[in-house]
Amino acid sequence: MAKDLRTFIDSVKAAGPKYFLELTKPVDSNLEISTLQQQMDDAAKFPVMYFDKVKGYDMPLITNTFGSYDMLGQIFGLKANTSKDQILQEYIKRGNNPIDPVVIDKDAPCQEVVWEGADIDLNKLPIPIHAPLDEGRYVSAGFTVCKDPDTGIYNAGWYRHVVKSANQITAMINPNNHGKHIGRRYAELGRKMEVALVIGHHPAVILASCERGSIDMDEFKVMGGFLEEPVRMVKGKTIDLLVPADAEIVLEGWIDPAVEAKDGPFAEFAHYYGHEMPAYMINVTAITMRKDAIFYDLNPAGTEHNMSGVLPFESILYRAVKSKMPSLKALHLPPSGVCLFHSYISIKKRNPGEGRMAGLAAIAAESMLKMAIVVDDDIDVYNERDVMWAVATRVQGDKDIVIIPDVCGSHLDPLSYDETRLERGSMTTKVIIDATKPVGKEFATRVMPDEKTMNRISIEDYL
Repeated sequence: MAKDLRTFIDSVKAAGPKYFLELTKPVDSNLEISTLQQQMDDAAKFPVMYFDKVKGYDMPLITNTFGSYDMLGQIFGLKANTSKDQILQEYIKRGNNPIDPVVIDKDAPCQEVVWEGADIDLNKLPIPIHAPLDEGRYVSAGFTVCKDPDTGIYNAGWYRHVVKSANQITAMINPNNHGKHIGRRYAELGRKMEVALVIGHHPAVILASCERGSIDMDEFKVMGGFLEEPVRMVKGKTIDLLVPADAEIVLEGWIDPAVEAKDGPFAEFAHYYGHEMPAYMINVTAITMRKDAIFYDLNPAGTEHNMSGVLPFESILYRAVKSKMPSLKALHLPPSGVCLFHSYISIKKRNPGEGRMAGLAAIAAESMLKMAIVVDDDIDVYNERDVMWAVATRVQGDKDIVIIPDVCGSHLDPLSYDETRLERGSMTTKVIIDATKPVGKEFATRVMPDEKTMNRISIEDYL
Protein backbone atom coordinates (compact mmCIF):
# COMPACT_ATOMS: atom_id res chain seq x y z
CA MET A 1 0.00 0.00 0.00
CA ALA A 2 1.45 3.35 -1.07
CA LYS A 3 2.17 5.86 1.68
CA ASP A 4 -0.23 8.79 1.61
CA LEU A 5 -2.19 11.04 3.94
CA ARG A 6 -4.36 8.09 5.00
CA THR A 7 -1.43 5.94 6.11
CA PHE A 8 -0.03 8.91 8.05
CA ILE A 9 -3.36 9.41 9.82
CA ASP A 10 -3.37 5.74 10.78
CA SER A 11 0.13 6.04 12.25
CA VAL A 12 -0.59 9.11 14.39
CA LYS A 13 -3.89 7.62 15.56
CA ALA A 14 -1.99 4.56 16.73
CA ALA A 15 0.55 6.79 18.54
CA GLY A 16 -2.18 8.08 20.84
CA PRO A 17 -4.06 11.27 21.77
CA LYS A 18 -0.89 13.34 22.06
CA TYR A 19 -0.57 13.03 18.29
CA PHE A 20 -4.14 12.91 16.99
CA LEU A 21 -7.29 14.82 17.93
CA GLU A 22 -10.58 14.19 16.15
CA LEU A 23 -13.18 16.94 16.45
CA THR A 24 -16.74 15.85 15.66
CA LYS A 25 -18.65 19.08 16.34
CA PRO A 26 -19.35 21.12 13.15
CA VAL A 27 -16.86 23.97 12.69
CA ASP A 28 -16.98 27.09 10.51
CA SER A 29 -14.21 27.46 7.92
CA ASN A 30 -14.31 31.22 8.52
CA LEU A 31 -11.73 31.80 11.32
CA GLU A 32 -12.87 29.00 13.66
CA ILE A 33 -10.42 26.32 12.48
CA SER A 34 -7.33 28.52 12.87
CA THR A 35 -8.64 29.90 16.19
CA LEU A 36 -9.09 26.43 17.67
CA GLN A 37 -5.62 25.49 16.47
CA GLN A 38 -4.18 28.64 18.04
CA GLN A 39 -5.81 27.71 21.34
CA MET A 40 -4.02 24.36 21.17
CA ASP A 41 -0.75 26.21 20.39
CA ASP A 42 -1.25 28.43 23.43
CA ALA A 43 -1.67 25.32 25.57
CA ALA A 44 1.57 23.88 24.11
CA LYS A 45 -0.34 20.97 22.56
CA PHE A 46 0.31 20.08 18.94
CA PRO A 47 -1.72 17.06 17.79
CA VAL A 48 -2.90 16.57 14.25
CA MET A 49 -6.39 18.09 14.23
CA TYR A 50 -9.03 16.29 12.16
CA PHE A 51 -12.35 18.12 11.69
CA ASP A 52 -15.07 15.67 10.72
CA LYS A 53 -17.62 18.32 9.76
CA VAL A 54 -16.98 21.71 8.20
CA LYS A 55 -20.19 23.72 8.00
CA GLY A 56 -21.55 23.95 4.45
CA TYR A 57 -19.25 21.28 3.02
CA ASP A 58 -19.26 17.50 2.60
CA MET A 59 -15.49 17.20 3.09
CA PRO A 60 -13.48 16.79 6.32
CA LEU A 61 -10.39 18.89 6.97
CA ILE A 62 -7.03 18.07 8.54
CA THR A 63 -4.46 20.50 9.92
CA ASN A 64 -1.46 20.77 12.30
CA THR A 65 0.55 17.95 10.73
CA PHE A 66 3.85 19.79 11.44
CA GLY A 67 3.14 21.27 14.88
CA SER A 68 6.15 20.01 16.86
CA TYR A 69 9.47 18.18 16.64
CA ASP A 70 7.70 15.09 17.97
CA MET A 71 5.30 15.31 15.03
CA LEU A 72 8.17 15.75 12.57
CA GLY A 73 9.65 12.57 14.01
CA GLN A 74 6.31 10.82 13.49
CA ILE A 75 6.35 11.84 9.83
CA PHE A 76 9.58 9.86 9.41
CA GLY A 77 8.43 6.96 11.56
CA LEU A 78 10.89 7.73 14.37
CA LYS A 79 10.38 6.83 18.00
CA ALA A 80 8.78 9.32 20.39
CA ASN A 81 11.25 11.71 22.02
CA THR A 82 13.88 11.26 19.31
CA SER A 83 16.29 14.18 19.69
CA LYS A 84 15.96 17.21 17.46
CA ASP A 85 19.41 16.67 16.01
CA GLN A 86 18.61 13.02 15.20
CA ILE A 87 15.43 14.11 13.41
CA LEU A 88 17.48 16.56 11.33
CA GLN A 89 20.04 13.89 10.49
CA GLU A 90 17.26 11.51 9.40
CA TYR A 91 15.86 14.25 7.16
CA ILE A 92 19.29 14.85 5.61
CA LYS A 93 19.92 11.11 5.15
CA ARG A 94 16.66 10.57 3.30
CA GLY A 95 17.17 13.67 1.19
CA ASN A 96 20.56 12.29 0.15
CA ASN A 97 18.92 9.10 -1.12
CA PRO A 98 16.33 10.17 -3.72
CA ILE A 99 14.08 7.59 -5.36
CA ASP A 100 12.69 8.00 -8.87
CA PRO A 101 8.90 8.25 -9.11
CA VAL A 102 6.85 5.63 -10.96
CA VAL A 103 4.09 6.40 -13.44
CA ILE A 104 0.74 4.62 -13.41
CA ASP A 105 -1.81 4.92 -16.20
CA LYS A 106 -5.08 4.08 -14.43
CA ASP A 107 -6.88 3.82 -11.09
CA ALA A 108 -5.28 6.94 -9.62
CA PRO A 109 -7.03 7.78 -6.33
CA CYS A 110 -6.64 11.52 -7.01
CA GLN A 111 -8.78 11.16 -10.16
CA GLU A 112 -11.72 9.21 -8.78
CA VAL A 113 -13.78 12.41 -9.13
CA VAL A 114 -13.15 14.90 -11.96
CA TRP A 115 -14.74 18.34 -12.33
CA GLU A 116 -14.26 20.04 -15.68
CA GLY A 117 -15.92 22.91 -17.55
CA ALA A 118 -19.00 24.27 -15.81
CA ASP A 119 -18.53 21.81 -12.92
CA ILE A 120 -15.33 23.58 -11.75
CA ASP A 121 -16.06 25.45 -8.53
CA LEU A 122 -13.37 26.20 -5.97
CA ASN A 123 -16.11 27.40 -3.62
CA LYS A 124 -17.18 23.79 -3.12
CA LEU A 125 -13.90 23.08 -1.29
CA PRO A 126 -13.65 23.93 2.46
CA ILE A 127 -10.84 26.44 1.96
CA PRO A 128 -10.60 28.43 5.21
CA ILE A 129 -10.26 32.08 6.06
CA HIS A 130 -7.42 31.93 8.57
CA ALA A 131 -7.11 35.47 9.96
CA PRO A 132 -9.40 38.53 10.20
CA LEU A 133 -7.50 40.71 7.70
CA ASP A 134 -6.78 38.00 5.12
CA GLU A 135 -7.90 38.93 1.62
CA GLY A 136 -10.00 35.80 1.36
CA ARG A 137 -9.93 32.01 1.40
CA TYR A 138 -6.38 30.70 1.11
CA VAL A 139 -5.00 27.30 0.18
CA SER A 140 -2.12 27.39 2.66
CA ALA A 141 -0.66 23.87 2.48
CA GLY A 142 -0.74 22.97 -1.20
CA PHE A 143 2.33 22.66 -3.41
CA THR A 144 2.48 23.80 -7.02
CA VAL A 145 3.96 21.60 -9.74
CA CYS A 146 5.41 22.97 -12.96
CA LYS A 147 8.06 21.95 -15.48
CA ASP A 148 11.18 23.79 -16.63
CA PRO A 149 10.58 24.59 -20.34
CA ASP A 150 14.26 24.14 -21.20
CA THR A 151 15.20 21.01 -19.27
CA GLY A 152 11.84 19.32 -18.71
CA ILE A 153 12.75 18.87 -15.02
CA TYR A 154 9.81 19.02 -12.65
CA ASN A 155 9.65 21.60 -9.89
CA ALA A 156 7.42 21.59 -6.83
CA GLY A 157 7.10 24.56 -4.51
CA TRP A 158 4.95 25.60 -1.55
CA TYR A 159 3.34 29.01 -2.09
CA ARG A 160 0.21 30.87 -1.00
CA HIS A 161 -3.00 30.86 -3.04
CA VAL A 162 -6.13 32.97 -2.60
CA VAL A 163 -9.40 32.09 -4.33
CA LYS A 164 -10.45 34.80 -6.76
CA SER A 165 -13.43 33.12 -8.43
CA ALA A 166 -14.94 29.70 -9.06
CA ASN A 167 -12.12 28.85 -11.47
CA GLN A 168 -9.27 31.22 -10.60
CA ILE A 169 -6.76 31.13 -7.74
CA THR A 170 -3.48 33.01 -7.34
CA ALA A 171 0.07 31.74 -6.85
CA MET A 172 2.23 34.25 -4.93
CA ILE A 173 5.85 33.12 -5.35
CA ASN A 174 8.94 34.63 -3.70
CA PRO A 175 11.00 36.40 -6.42
CA ASN A 176 14.04 34.27 -5.47
CA ASN A 177 12.24 30.90 -5.66
CA HIS A 178 12.76 28.45 -8.49
CA GLY A 179 9.09 28.55 -9.44
CA LYS A 180 9.46 32.26 -10.14
CA HIS A 181 12.61 31.70 -12.22
CA ILE A 182 10.71 29.12 -14.29
CA GLY A 183 7.74 31.46 -14.64
CA ARG A 184 10.01 34.24 -15.93
CA ARG A 185 11.45 31.82 -18.50
CA TYR A 186 7.95 30.99 -19.79
CA ALA A 187 7.30 34.74 -20.06
CA GLU A 188 10.49 35.17 -22.12
CA LEU A 189 9.31 32.40 -24.43
CA GLY A 190 5.83 33.92 -24.70
CA ARG A 191 4.27 30.68 -23.47
CA LYS A 192 1.68 29.77 -20.87
CA MET A 193 2.92 27.68 -17.93
CA GLU A 194 0.91 24.59 -17.05
CA VAL A 195 0.65 23.93 -13.32
CA ALA A 196 -0.97 21.59 -10.82
CA LEU A 197 -1.79 22.66 -7.27
CA VAL A 198 -1.64 19.56 -5.07
CA ILE A 199 -3.67 19.65 -1.84
CA GLY A 200 -3.08 16.78 0.56
CA HIS A 201 -0.60 13.92 0.63
CA HIS A 202 1.70 12.30 3.18
CA PRO A 203 3.38 15.16 5.11
CA ALA A 204 6.81 13.87 4.04
CA VAL A 205 5.79 14.70 0.47
CA ILE A 206 4.77 18.20 1.51
CA LEU A 207 8.12 18.71 3.28
CA ALA A 208 10.00 17.68 0.16
CA SER A 209 8.27 20.43 -1.80
CA CYS A 210 10.11 22.88 0.51
CA GLU A 211 13.56 21.55 -0.44
CA ARG A 212 15.89 24.34 -1.55
CA GLY A 213 18.42 22.52 -3.69
CA SER A 214 19.54 23.27 -7.23
CA ILE A 215 16.97 24.30 -9.82
CA ASP A 216 17.92 21.05 -11.58
CA MET A 217 16.74 19.00 -8.61
CA ASP A 218 13.53 17.03 -9.18
CA GLU A 219 11.51 17.32 -5.96
CA PHE A 220 9.53 14.18 -6.81
CA LYS A 221 12.73 12.16 -6.42
CA VAL A 222 13.30 13.81 -3.05
CA MET A 223 9.73 12.96 -2.07
CA GLY A 224 10.50 9.34 -2.81
CA GLY A 225 13.58 9.52 -0.63
CA PHE A 226 11.58 10.95 2.25
CA LEU A 227 8.91 8.25 1.89
CA GLU A 228 11.53 5.55 1.29
CA GLU A 229 9.45 4.41 -1.68
CA PRO A 230 8.63 5.83 -5.12
CA VAL A 231 5.96 8.50 -5.41
CA ARG A 232 3.25 7.25 -7.75
CA MET A 233 2.49 9.71 -10.59
CA VAL A 234 -0.28 9.93 -13.16
CA LYS A 235 -0.84 12.20 -16.15
CA GLY A 236 -3.17 15.12 -15.49
CA LYS A 237 -6.61 15.12 -17.08
CA THR A 238 -6.27 18.51 -18.82
CA ILE A 239 -2.56 19.33 -18.61
CA ASP A 240 0.63 17.74 -19.92
CA LEU A 241 2.06 17.25 -16.45
CA LEU A 242 2.41 14.29 -14.15
CA VAL A 243 0.74 14.72 -10.76
CA PRO A 244 0.94 12.65 -7.54
CA ALA A 245 -1.56 9.82 -7.96
CA ASP A 246 -2.16 9.41 -4.22
CA ALA A 247 -2.95 13.06 -3.52
CA GLU A 248 -6.29 14.07 -2.02
CA ILE A 249 -7.11 16.93 -4.42
CA VAL A 250 -5.38 18.36 -7.50
CA LEU A 251 -6.20 21.67 -9.18
CA GLU A 252 -5.04 21.58 -12.80
CA GLY A 253 -4.59 24.75 -14.81
CA TRP A 254 -2.34 27.24 -16.51
CA ILE A 255 -0.65 30.55 -15.80
CA ASP A 256 0.04 33.38 -18.23
CA PRO A 257 3.28 34.66 -16.62
CA ALA A 258 3.00 37.93 -18.53
CA VAL A 259 -0.19 38.80 -16.64
CA GLU A 260 0.10 40.07 -13.08
CA ALA A 261 -2.52 39.52 -10.41
CA LYS A 262 -2.59 40.74 -6.81
CA ASP A 263 -2.55 38.71 -3.60
CA GLY A 264 -2.89 39.80 0.02
CA PRO A 265 -2.95 40.79 2.75
CA PHE A 266 -2.32 37.37 4.30
CA ALA A 267 -1.32 36.20 7.78
CA GLU A 268 2.26 34.97 7.32
CA PHE A 269 4.90 32.83 9.05
CA ALA A 270 6.52 35.88 10.70
CA HIS A 271 3.23 36.43 12.56
CA TYR A 272 2.55 39.65 10.69
CA TYR A 273 0.24 40.21 7.75
CA GLY A 274 2.03 40.08 4.43
CA HIS A 275 0.95 43.09 2.36
CA GLU A 276 -0.60 42.97 -1.10
CA MET A 277 1.94 41.50 -3.52
CA PRO A 278 2.23 40.63 -7.21
CA ALA A 279 1.14 37.08 -8.03
CA TYR A 280 0.38 34.77 -10.90
CA MET A 281 -3.19 33.77 -11.69
CA ILE A 282 -3.94 30.07 -12.06
CA ASN A 283 -6.79 29.48 -14.48
CA VAL A 284 -8.24 26.17 -13.32
CA THR A 285 -9.06 23.66 -16.07
CA ALA A 286 -9.96 20.72 -13.82
CA ILE A 287 -10.41 19.78 -10.17
CA THR A 288 -9.68 16.13 -9.50
CA MET A 289 -9.95 14.36 -6.16
CA ARG A 290 -10.59 11.20 -4.24
CA LYS A 291 -14.24 10.26 -3.81
CA ASP A 292 -13.81 10.74 -0.03
CA ALA A 293 -11.21 13.52 -0.20
CA ILE A 294 -9.78 15.17 2.92
CA PHE A 295 -8.92 18.86 2.66
CA TYR A 296 -5.35 19.55 3.85
CA ASP A 297 -4.77 22.83 5.70
CA LEU A 298 -2.12 24.67 7.72
CA ASN A 299 -2.46 27.64 10.07
CA PRO A 300 -0.19 30.13 8.27
CA ALA A 301 0.49 32.38 11.29
CA GLY A 302 0.81 29.53 13.78
CA THR A 303 3.56 27.34 15.18
CA GLU A 304 2.84 24.73 12.52
CA HIS A 305 3.92 27.02 9.68
CA ASN A 306 7.25 27.74 11.38
CA MET A 307 7.84 24.06 12.16
CA SER A 308 7.00 23.00 8.60
CA GLY A 309 10.10 24.81 7.39
CA VAL A 310 12.55 24.06 10.17
CA LEU A 311 13.98 20.82 8.73
CA PRO A 312 14.20 21.98 5.09
CA PHE A 313 16.00 25.16 6.09
CA GLU A 314 18.18 23.56 8.79
CA SER A 315 19.33 20.95 6.30
CA ILE A 316 20.39 23.62 3.79
CA LEU A 317 22.40 25.45 6.40
CA TYR A 318 23.85 22.29 7.93
CA ARG A 319 25.20 21.09 4.58
CA ALA A 320 26.61 24.51 3.71
CA VAL A 321 28.32 25.08 7.05
CA LYS A 322 29.59 21.49 7.29
CA SER A 323 31.26 21.81 3.88
CA LYS A 324 33.25 24.82 5.13
CA MET A 325 33.54 23.81 8.77
CA PRO A 326 34.02 20.05 9.32
CA SER A 327 34.05 20.69 13.06
CA LEU A 328 30.38 21.74 13.00
CA LYS A 329 28.64 20.15 15.98
CA ALA A 330 25.00 21.25 15.68
CA LEU A 331 22.77 23.83 14.02
CA HIS A 332 19.31 25.03 14.94
CA LEU A 333 16.69 27.50 13.69
CA PRO A 334 14.85 28.53 16.88
CA PRO A 335 11.10 29.26 17.06
CA SER A 336 11.94 32.72 18.44
CA GLY A 337 13.37 33.51 14.99
CA VAL A 338 10.30 31.95 13.28
CA CYS A 339 12.46 28.90 12.48
CA LEU A 340 14.03 30.83 9.63
CA PHE A 341 15.38 34.33 10.36
CA HIS A 342 17.88 33.33 13.10
CA SER A 343 20.27 30.40 13.38
CA TYR A 344 22.34 29.03 16.27
CA ILE A 345 25.49 27.20 15.21
CA SER A 346 27.95 25.33 17.46
CA ILE A 347 31.45 24.42 16.30
CA LYS A 348 34.58 22.91 17.82
CA LYS A 349 36.75 25.92 17.12
CA ARG A 350 40.33 25.08 16.19
CA ASN A 351 41.60 28.16 14.35
CA PRO A 352 41.08 31.93 14.62
CA GLY A 353 38.31 33.19 12.33
CA GLU A 354 36.33 29.94 12.20
CA GLY A 355 33.39 31.46 14.08
CA ARG A 356 32.99 34.18 11.49
CA MET A 357 33.55 31.70 8.65
CA ALA A 358 30.73 29.47 9.92
CA GLY A 359 28.43 32.48 10.10
CA LEU A 360 29.31 33.58 6.57
CA ALA A 361 28.64 30.08 5.22
CA ALA A 362 25.21 30.07 6.86
CA ILE A 363 23.99 33.49 5.73
CA ALA A 364 25.21 32.83 2.17
CA ALA A 365 23.38 29.51 2.00
CA GLU A 366 19.83 30.82 2.57
CA SER A 367 18.57 34.21 1.45
CA MET A 368 15.91 34.41 4.15
CA LEU A 369 18.33 33.87 7.05
CA LYS A 370 18.99 37.22 8.77
CA MET A 371 21.26 36.37 11.71
CA ALA A 372 23.77 33.64 12.54
CA ILE A 373 24.97 33.24 16.11
CA VAL A 374 28.04 30.99 16.33
CA VAL A 375 28.98 29.40 19.66
CA ASP A 376 31.50 26.89 21.00
CA ASP A 377 30.73 23.19 21.29
CA ASP A 378 30.04 23.46 25.03
CA ILE A 379 26.85 25.39 24.20
CA ASP A 380 23.57 23.58 23.48
CA VAL A 381 22.05 25.26 20.42
CA TYR A 382 18.63 23.81 21.32
CA ASN A 383 18.74 25.64 24.67
CA GLU A 384 18.14 29.32 23.98
CA ARG A 385 19.14 30.31 27.50
CA ASP A 386 22.52 28.66 26.93
CA VAL A 387 23.01 30.46 23.60
CA MET A 388 22.07 33.86 25.02
CA TRP A 389 24.42 33.23 27.97
CA ALA A 390 27.25 32.74 25.47
CA VAL A 391 26.32 35.99 23.71
CA ALA A 392 26.22 37.80 27.05
CA THR A 393 29.60 36.53 28.26
CA ARG A 394 31.67 35.92 25.09
CA VAL A 395 30.74 38.82 22.81
CA GLN A 396 32.05 42.38 22.60
CA GLY A 397 29.90 44.37 20.20
CA ASP A 398 32.70 46.32 18.52
CA LYS A 399 34.64 43.24 17.38
CA ASP A 400 32.35 40.20 17.42
CA ILE A 401 29.35 41.47 15.44
CA VAL A 402 29.43 41.70 11.64
CA ILE A 403 26.71 43.62 9.77
CA ILE A 404 26.21 43.08 6.02
CA PRO A 405 23.52 45.28 4.40
CA ASP A 406 21.82 45.12 0.99
CA VAL A 407 21.62 41.33 0.59
CA CYS A 408 18.87 39.18 -0.94
CA GLY A 409 16.30 38.38 1.73
CA SER A 410 12.63 37.58 2.16
CA HIS A 411 9.95 39.87 0.76
CA LEU A 412 7.76 38.58 3.61
CA ASP A 413 10.08 40.06 6.24
CA PRO A 414 8.22 43.16 7.54
CA LEU A 415 11.55 45.05 7.48
CA SER A 416 12.60 44.06 3.95
CA TYR A 417 13.59 46.88 1.59
CA ASP A 418 14.44 47.60 -2.06
CA GLU A 419 17.71 48.89 -3.54
CA THR A 420 16.78 52.49 -2.77
CA ARG A 421 15.79 51.57 0.82
CA LEU A 422 12.79 53.86 0.28
CA GLU A 423 10.24 51.12 -0.36
CA ARG A 424 9.52 47.51 0.58
CA GLY A 425 11.38 44.92 -1.45
CA SER A 426 13.16 41.60 -1.08
CA MET A 427 16.46 42.76 0.43
CA THR A 428 17.67 42.60 4.01
CA THR A 429 20.63 43.25 6.32
CA LYS A 430 22.43 40.18 7.66
CA VAL A 431 24.19 39.86 10.99
CA ILE A 432 26.85 37.45 12.28
CA ILE A 433 27.50 37.24 16.02
CA ASP A 434 30.68 35.35 16.85
CA ALA A 435 30.14 34.13 20.42
CA THR A 436 33.11 31.76 20.38
CA LYS A 437 36.08 32.01 22.72
CA PRO A 438 39.50 32.99 21.29
CA VAL A 439 41.71 30.05 20.33
CA GLY A 440 44.82 29.45 22.41
CA LYS A 441 44.16 32.34 24.74
CA GLU A 442 43.37 32.30 28.43
CA PHE A 443 39.65 32.65 29.08
CA ALA A 444 37.50 32.44 32.20
CA THR A 445 36.57 28.87 33.21
CA ARG A 446 32.90 28.00 33.00
CA VAL A 447 31.39 26.66 36.21
CA MET A 448 29.99 23.16 35.65
CA PRO A 449 28.78 20.46 38.07
CA ASP A 450 31.20 17.67 38.86
CA GLU A 451 30.44 15.04 36.23
CA LYS A 452 31.09 11.99 38.44
CA THR A 453 28.89 13.34 41.22
CA MET A 454 26.17 14.33 38.76
CA ASN A 455 26.08 10.78 37.38
CA ARG A 456 26.22 9.18 40.83
CA ILE A 457 23.32 10.88 42.60
CA SER A 458 19.80 12.01 41.72
CA ILE A 459 17.48 14.45 43.45
CA GLU A 460 14.73 11.86 43.17
CA ASP A 461 16.60 9.73 45.71
CA TYR A 462 16.43 12.52 48.28
CA LEU A 463 12.73 13.39 48.02
